[in-house]
Amino acid sequence: MKTSIVYIFFIVTILCGSIIQIDGQFSDWNADPSIFNFEDSISDTDGADLLNLSITNDENFLFIKIKLDREIDLLDDFENPSDIIIQLDVDNNPSTGYSVGGIGSEYEIRCLGKFIYDYADLSIPFEDCSNAIDDDGDGFIDCQDEDCAYTSYCSVPFEDCSNEIDDDGDGFIDCDDWDCDDTSDCGISFEDCSNEIDDDGDGFIDCDDWDCDDTSDCDDNIELLSFVQFRALPSITSDEFEIAIGRRPFGESIFNDTIAIVIKENYSNDFIPNEGEILTFTFDDTYHEPVELIEINKENPELLRVMAYNTLSNGLKDDNRIDRFVRIINTINPQIIGFNETGQTSEQDVYDVLNTALGGTWYVLKHDPENITASRFPIVDSWDVHNKIQASLIDLDDEGPDMLFIVGHLNCCGADNSRQEQVDRFTEFILDAKIPGGEITVPENTPIVFLGDMNLVGYSQQYYTIIEGDIQDTDSYGEGGFPDWDNSELEDVICRQTDKRMAYTWRNENSEYPPGRLDFIFYTNSVISTAKSFTLQTEVMSDERLESYGLLWDDTKEASDHFPVVADFDLSFNEDCNPDGDINNDEGIDVVDVVIVVDYIINSTDVELECADINNDGDINVLDIVQLVSLILN
Repeated sequence: MKTSIVYIFFIVTILCGSIIQIDGQFSDWNADPSIFNFEDSISDTDGADLLNLSITNDENFLFIKIKLDREIDLLDDFENPSDIIIQLDVDNNPSTGYSVGGIGSEYEIRCLGKFIYDYADLSIPFEDCSNAIDDDGDGFIDCQDEDCAYTSYCSVPFEDCSNEIDDDGDGFIDCDDWDCDDTSDCGISFEDCSNEIDDDGDGFIDCDDWDCDDTSDCDDNIELLSFVQFRALPSITSDEFEIAIGRRPFGESIFNDTIAIVIKENYSNDFIPNEGEILTFTFDDTYHEPVELIEINKENPELLRVMAYNTLSNGLKDDNRIDRFVRIINTINPQIIGFNETGQTSEQDVYDVLNTALGGTWYVLKHDPENITASRFPIVDSWDVHNKIQASLIDLDDEGPDMLFIVGHLNCCGADNSRQEQVDRFTEFILDAKIPGGEITVPENTPIVFLGDMNLVGYSQQYYTIIEGDIQDTDSYGEGGFPDWDNSELEDVICRQTDKRMAYTWRNENSEYPPGRLDFIFYTNSVISTAKSFTLQTEVMSDERLESYGLLWDDTKEASDHFPVVADFDLSFNEDCNPDGDINNDEGIDVVDVVIVVDYIINSTDVELECADINNDGDINVLDIVQLVSLILN
């Protein structure tokens, strides 16, 4: 791959190549020095500041990573509003497409708007916001043109819809300002642009409503993000995002060998590259390692397989979809399952499907309307944790200790406050379970698993409350604390797809939202470990693979808009070890334990030292020493 920055006076060229996995984790970017990185000027804007752009590719995707100076929501408004725009000059020809930043953009990807301007057959000039000329011929000049909104030159602030102030100076305050349409503060319903109904009650219907401007229903040049196979993670707020754009969404490549790219933060008017620079990228089509296929079958029958699956509007009782679910469940063969979206689904409905798919004995529990727990093992106790969260104590018999198994289907889409309350309460419940004498007490080192459709699409705080125990409403739910038995974080299982370097778990090509990672499995990694994890999407599997597993290519697509996520747990992991780091079992944690681990690593002794894997990642290395020292100090 060749990447170049063309300056006014000189050219910088870099050759590189890499393989990226879109999972919301960035170690694969950071660990590969060959990936091209462009560092932007620091603090060159008063708003959200673009800091870094990284670019690479494989045979199927163009990969882009963007880093900012603050946490934003890539796809929705946030308290720090940001509007990331990606301009792609796919033929590296400034005379074609939309003229912006010295390039001719054929595809303008608006992340916040969740649509794409398709300029492949157009040549539209860019509106210069300071030259008193109607550059793009739309009848509006400079700051009167909406293209100039939120630029540094026009300096239009964002309208806060709840402070009784005319923030943007347009003469309208809060909910009287059109900028506040379709916001939670104003409670205005969203205008569906294709149903011939005045949904928001403003007197205008569908494409006659200004809310429908710049929508795929009303503009022939506008497409959904799925138009170019847009994928982006994480789905929660972050200061860093990795993005994949399909190279062949229509069969043939939409890119020439060399393309030009401009990234813009629209509110702050910050650009990568800066004025006077052109960034070009040349695809590297040398051999890339094919994706490592994940086999669906368990590698060891002694492992415990759990699955989370959102069934989409009671799919387990939908006669048109039951056969799909039966094939999927039969292939995965889970032992404990958390089902979501089961409001009208009964325990008997679930039992019937499982009996058809796998047979044998099943214990089924439905406390919360939205969740059902199904287990091969007896459910000996259960609790209503909170709205949309239920917990069960499962007796694993000879397979291992009892397991505290918690299923959640958290509130979705703009419901940050209620979702935060749910995870605050979850954390309180876990911390209470660890201390004898509360509303629930389980034996020390009882494995804890929390899974389901978490709907983590807003503030990242809810994610960190789950894994770190960082309760926000301390008055109601206590001070919080680390939820694992060794006073560390819960582990987030990254369930990569079996046949693809992607970790999204939800996909609806008819939605304005791109695929996202909504379904999670969290667990206490101090007492159990994961041997394998995956997400199953049949659409991306080969015919040979599908046939070998008895699946059809569209099974997961037709069954639900969510994919099943699966983890195999090793319950014997460190079963004879002191989980607190007492390597030599002298009932103390001290420098002697550190020396033993260091000696083991340096000398590669043949002595079995499984207890030294403090962080439970399957390896004994310097990370275990760091964690052991931390345990001693604390």
